[in-house]
Amino acid sequence: MIKWEVKSESYILNARNHIKSEFLKLLEINNHSFTANALEGKSILLSNSFIKKLFYLYDDNFLKGQLEKFIGDKMKFSLSKRMTSSGGKSIFSKSVQGYSYEIRISLPVLNNFYLTNSEKRVSGLVVLDHIEALMIIMEHEICHVIEFYNYGQSNCKAYRFKKISIEIFNHKGVYHEIPSEKSLNKKNKSTNISVGDKVKFTFKDKIYEGFVSNITKRATVMVLDSKGQYKDKEGNRYGKWYVPLSNLHK
Repeated sequence: MIKWEVKSESYILNARNHIKSEFLKLLEINNHSFTANALEGKSILLSNSFIKKLFYLYDDNFLKGQLEKFIGDKMKFSLSKRMTSSGGKSIFSKSVQGYSYEIRISLPVLNNFYLTNSEKRVSGLVVLDHIEALMIIMEHEICHVIEFYNYGQSNCKAYRFKKISIEIFNHKGVYHEIPSEKSLNKKNKSTNISVGDKVKFTFKDKIYEGFVSNITKRATVMVLDSKGQYKDKEGNRYGKWYVPLSNLHK
């Protein structure tokens, strides 16, 4: 039986800060890219091994190593490019070889973090960046794993799961509020942004102006830049930006 202590808010916040710091150190030491910015068209690069390391950082700081002790090598980790609505998924399997567990993390949800500048919440908690989003998603999945191990089933909509998530992590909900590209495209059909339009957008408190050269999931905006890679017939140089439609203004 995996047991836990009810954690105070100050303990939880301090532990999260410590885990985030240690996780960033791991990424830096291994030269692993975990940057994402929709404006620059970059995607998150992550691996199963780093999901595993984050899991055991939580195990050490919140559960005194019980997950490693009781589950050990029966715990697997994976990343999904197909999961577009759920931030994570926990899988509990039974076979003749015994039990196995898997935590699967959604790359699309993490990549969508910067599609808008609006406040984001995961499990009812405000998250400031995609790393914090990953961390709270991991906390939610750890609660599933605990419930699977202790009771053989798990349901995040039920009272027992919510009690576990509140006592260990002080979660305020069970869903994430990170917009998907699909939902934003539906929302932005009324923006009347078209190819050729002159537009403005803000990045790091600076306003940029340019014109829309293409629209797919994001708008491609060409911005005058003397050091830009792209050159028109008049010799003007441009930098290319990939911007969510919701961030553009005429």
